[in-house]
Amino acid sequence: MTDNEKAKAQSYAKSIKKSLSVLVREHITQAIVTNTKGDEIRTELQAIRRELSAQGNNLNQIAKRVNGGEQIGNINDELKEITRLRKQLAKLTASMRGRLS
Repeated sequence: MTDNEKAKAQSYAKSIKKSLSVLVREHITQAIVTNTKGDEIRTELQAIRRELSAQGNNLNQIAKRVNGGEQIGNINDELKEITRLRKQLAKLTASMRGRLS
């Protein structure tokens, strides 16, 4: 660990009222117990970001069309897609919680 990395870790540990050694032990233990790797977590977080972005895009498109006075032929399809994305996001979030707890 570089001096800069150590300083950041110490600052973070202090902000959550833990010593650096406790913080490091907890993270190492968590990684061993859950068998998670940083790449796996990063991949899941990226998937969550994509889902959130897709939901936001869908909602923005609906709002723009409605605010422009456009009649939306079948808003139910749009709402079903948003619901599908929300369910997928909930699954990803639950998976992340399970790995981190």
